[in-house]
Amino acid sequence: MPNFKGKHQVLRFDRILCDVPCSGDGTIRKCPNNARTWNMRSALKLHCVQLIIAKRGLELLDVNGYMVYSTCAMNPVENEAIIAELLRKAKGSVELVDVSDKLPNLLRRPGVTTWKITDGRRWYSDSTDVGNSQTVIETAFPPTLEENKKFQLEKCVRIYPHLQDTGAFFIALLKKNSSITGRFRTGVKTNWFRP
Repeated sequence: MPNFKGKHQVLRFDRILCDVPCSGDGTIRKCPNNARTWNMRSALKLHCVQLIIAKRGLELLDVNGYMVYSTCAMNPVENEAIIAELLRKAKGSVELVDVSDKLPNLLRRPGVTTWKITDGRRWYSDSTDVGNSQTVIETAFPPTLEENKKFQLEKCVRIYPHLQDTGAFFIALLKKNSSITGRFRTGVKTNWFRP
């Protein structure tokens, strides 16, 4: 953004809401047609887009700022996998904040730490099983046991429809403790999916 002297400076924010596009499997209750059209391939396609948006959000976040990452999806590929990859790439510059003491009357469940992935043909437990699959990427898999201890994905918030007569929602609060400029430059492969 140009300043009055004609020089460009980066605009930073102390708070960012990163409500990314998602497959919407958490809205099936209010939109039953979504159940017929939802599939894992669409969630896998969105994973890269979600990761790019969330990474950019963290780049624009000021040090000591907070970013909320949210979706109306329940698939961990669109939720905890994104958070795990952000924490992995940030290398300690970003932390997941525990909000379990906030809104005590809100019925919720903690984030998940393990999941399997399907490409529509078979199920995969980790990235070593994938081989030459064109539909599954490494960042969609759960973190290792060692990473799980460090990332503490249980701090994520999952709101399930049956808990309080709502739609489903995923929320994670991230705090940026130090600069991460340059650490996200590796980018995400966006042309990995072949329909």
